Amino acid sequence: MNSNPAGAPRLRAFVRVLLSGGVWSVIAVQIAMLFLLRAHPEEAAPSSAQLRVGALAALFFALLYVIAGASHALARGRDTVSLPEVLIAGRAVYGRFLWLGFKAMLVFLVLFNLLLSVVLAASGVEMQTLVEASVGLYPWLGALIAFVFVYWMPVIFVHGNFALADTVRTALLALWHDRRQAAYLAFLTLTPTVLAALLRDPPPLPAVVALNVAGGVLGWTAYAFCVSRLQRAGATQPLAAVS
Repeated sequence: MNSNPAGAPRLRAFVRVLLSGGVWSVIAVQIAMLFLLRAHPEEAAPSSAQLRVGALAALFFALLYVIAGASHALARGRDTVSLPEVLIAGRAVYGRFLWLGFKAMLVFLVLFNLLLSVVLAASGVEMQTLVEASVGLYPWLGALIAFVFVYWMPVIFVHGNFALADTVRTALLALWHDRRQAAYLAFLTLTPTVLAALLRDPPPLPAVVALNVAGGVLGWTAYAFCVSRLQRAGATQPLAAVS
């Protein structure tokens, strides 16, 4: 008889994220970037604009660092992770994580440009018209990428494998075969986008902050859940093999 209810791993992942100060540090950096991005001084001096750009760049790379550190720290154990643990873990993987992200971005841009060229050639519309017509799809594209990342990132950090093609192939195979959990993971990653679509335009800042916090918690819960399943499988079986 199974004494481990199906919802227990999901609850453990959620509680683990809620109690992890290291995860909250990632969300805090995201919120700081949000405030800086939404700050639009009416008459800012050139020096102030340059300072803002520099601060955004610093926060962006800091965000990547704590994401790498939190991902690595969560994948190394089963307990909550603190900010010091995230900072220490980040040193071991930050360089490889940046290089992997750079390669992934290049591949994405190449594929996106190819798709864009095909659509432009087939439709006969101008670039500006197509861009304006597809603006509303960008949040959903981001949500779809986040959904794929939920499968991809655990493969990278649990296996310690930063090879782009190998990890993407493993993640996509897991996504294809993992029908039992796909709906749950889609709920975690897509819910913030659905809620954001219901807000008036432009959305008020408190609502944007709340959605970012909720999205961060749900996204990291999905990551922690997939990590725990790979850990139970000994990092040798696909996610679909683990209940």
